[in-house]
Amino acid sequence: MMNRERIFAKKPVAQKQSRQAIQSNIQLQSVDDLATKNTSHAPITPSNIMHLQRTVGNHAVRQLLADRSSAQSSDKMPVQRFQTSQFKTGAKISDDGSFIFVGSKEIYATPASLKAANEKLAAVGALVKLQSIDDTTYNFHSADYVRVGPTLNATAIKGPLWTRLNTKQVVDQGYRSFADCFRTSATVSGINPGVHGQKEKLILKTGDVPLLSVAEVREKKMGLDTVAARAATSFFLYAFPEFLKVLNAQEPVPDTQTAIVSALEAYNKLSEGPTKALRGSMIYKLILAQPQAKKLLMSTFGINEDIAPAIGTSLTQINDEAERAEEDNKPVGEKQDKWNFHWAGVILNGNGGKDYISLENCAVELSDATDAEMLLNSDAFNEGAPLDGEGAITDETKRARRGVKKQSFTKQDLINERWYFKLYGSGDQSFHEQSLKDPHATPSAVTLNIGKG
Repeated sequence: MMNRERIFAKKPVAQKQSRQAIQSNIQLQSVDDLATKNTSHAPITPSNIMHLQRTVGNHAVRQLLADRSSAQSSDKMPVQRFQTSQFKTGAKISDDGSFIFVGSKEIYATPASLKAANEKLAAVGALVKLQSIDDTTYNFHSADYVRVGPTLNATAIKGPLWTRLNTKQVVDQGYRSFADCFRTSATVSGINPGVHGQKEKLILKTGDVPLLSVAEVREKKMGLDTVAARAATSFFLYAFPEFLKVLNAQEPVPDTQTAIVSALEAYNKLSEGPTKALRGSMIYKLILAQPQAKKLLMSTFGINEDIAPAIGTSLTQINDEAERAEEDNKPVGEKQDKWNFHWAGVILNGNGGKDYISLENCAVELSDATDAEMLLNSDAFNEGAPLDGEGAITDETKRARRGVKKQSFTKQDLINERWYFKLYGSGDQSFHEQSLKDPHATPSAVTLNIGKG
């Protein structure tokens, strides 16, 4: 099994270097100060360089440097390069060299991969895009990188939710996103929960499959109507009849899979309704328990650790409701809170989608929000207040009594700066496998790739 530190191999270069050298030998491309000198032979000092770098940026001065090099062919003065500590030990580069991941809010991309990512995000109607957040070009093994961060695409702002998020962005105060995993991922996939009639789809190796609508799930009583729950139900309805064909195509069907075949045959005879919805998750667990069948299901449809997600799509891991209920029934002090789902929006990828970076955020209880976050969201939420005749109350009581101002708001409307980038790879480093290690996940969770319908 690949060590987490080895999730990304080094980019091939002519000279062999140690992993530590690769992680620390990233250089800051800098330039000579030319504009303030009257002669091409004037001396160059570090202060000159930094002054011009801050004034007009690297790219403009690089051209001046080229002009100077031509003018002083006899001197052959080299471009100055300064070592930078920006790239700390543990920084990882994608196998194809398209991006570098340093930390939860620090990533770098080549100009070409930045441009390609934004084109793909725009194509799906994503609210978010990436932008270069400083005027520096970082050179690593003869390739240029820029540090990138999220911002909003003004042309994509539609509906009340995305409009409100836009009002919370303040220049030079950092990017802000919904304190909600689905809504944050949706800004990447273009699935706008604030627009009526929004459609979603499963992205599978066998082709795209429309999700059941909220109305269909409610009418047929097929479980919860969240996007994640509808995605799991839609996958079982589509995949299980096809998977039965795959199993039966084996000659002979292994004895270890006969129970699965029988369960799938019974499942296919059921009409769509609550019984079939419940049976779907039970059969999925039966498949997970048989290694060969599990591997066949993953590889046939491209789910769980076999997903190679495209930019502008979302990943969701849906926990098993029966396992959540079982955990909830444990005595206080023994049980662990299990999420119903988690989401991540794929904002950069490389190596054919096997290496990817997501944009994520998590829900925050109002009682756990900071005072600054409550002030930022004062249009939606109230601080606790004394009850009639109660008098003064503690800050802790105020926090516990925080609530929404109107029924149209929920805690998912909280906006904050707690978003983060997260790095994933294939196999054990996939979103599926890494999320399974979270204590909030259930053992039989399923991970699916979701796109805008």
